[in-house]
Amino acid sequence: LLDGDMGDLSEKQREFLQQGFEATEQMIRLVNDFLDISRIEEGKFGFHFAKIRIIDTLKKAVQMSMAQAVTNSITLTFHSDAPDDLMIIADEERLYAAMMNLLDNAIRYNKKTGEVAVIVVEKDGMLEVSVADTGIGIPVDEQQKIFSRFYRASNAIRRRTDGSGLGLYIVQNVVRRHGGDIRF
Repeated sequence: LLDGDMGDLSEKQREFLQQGFEATEQMIRLVNDFLDISRIEEGKFGFHFAKIRIIDTLKKAVQMSMAQAVTNSITLTFHSDAPDDLMIIADEERLYAAMMNLLDNAIRYNKKTGEVAVIVVEKDGMLEVSVADTGIGIPVDEQQKIFSRFYRASNAIRRRTDGSGLGLYIVQNVVRRHGGDIRF
């Protein structure tokens, strides 16, 4: 209907359908998060490891987040000291999704005209990927809960009511499955 396949829509009809579409998309994301949590807890969260060019994967996530950043007046930058052709054994799809989640949070909970910087450095045979932002932060007394299931910071809930509190839990599991660590 939104694409006009059934004829022209009034502005009011288009607005109503768009709201329904967005609510449905949000529900699909929530159901997928719950399915991922269930798979993680059952040990069935499948991974498909292969050689990938990790810098390409990270750049792709940054590029895909650029429209959201621009819409929210956020400056999004990427800097890497690692070689562009650096190959690692990883599940590209899972790492990409984890990076997209981190970038979405950094943009969504940022200040107007804020900044998000993705910085990649190679240290002691490990790759360190940092996502730094000028966002609203997390209250000190809540920081130890950041990677818990269903956790959402109190200031984040006040700012945006949507969100499941599952994203960072999933990101942590993906990073750990790759032999890495994530910290805040």
